[in-house]
Amino acid sequence: MLRPNIRVSSVLATLIAVVSWFIASPPRAAAQAPQASAQTTPVTGKTPPLPGKSLPGAASPLPPLRQAYIREVRALKETVTQMRASGKTPEEIARALHRMRRDLGIKYKHLTPPDLLATIYRRNLIKYGDQLGPTIDYLRRQGKSWEDIIESASRPGGADLGLSPTP
Repeated sequence: MLRPNIRVSSVLATLIAVVSWFIASPPRAAAQAPQASAQTTPVTGKTPPLPGKSLPGAASPLPPLRQAYIREVRALKETVTQMRASGKTPEEIARALHRMRRDLGIKYKHLTPPDLLATIYRRNLIKYGDQLGPTIDYLRRQGKSWEDIIESASRPGGADLGLSPTP
């Protein structure tokens, strides 16, 4: 189990990142359904990297909200170490980490600007058949092992949306 001071620090860091993101963000018009624009490339339909501060090792600048998400996803590796030390099986660890990763996704999707959120949901539905991303059943049907699922749960994705740092 994580120590309370680590959890509080993580929550505070996330809160600070979210507040910073809102302060730094220009005012938006009312939410509209995403439309093709000059912001997506005509060939790939991918969104270019978003403006914001750079995450160390990032291929492109990322907004503070995304940086906070990446930190929390990567921190899941600590949970793996703790669960292995407590004797949990790879399946137990994979299922727990997958649930934690999905919960992080839900948390940050609630904080994501509506236009970007619509793009993310659309991409996830097309790619995984679920707006929140791949389910554990989807990953198993794709031939992923429990160890594969453990590894991927602590690796931020979104490269096809310009939202992923380099390793």
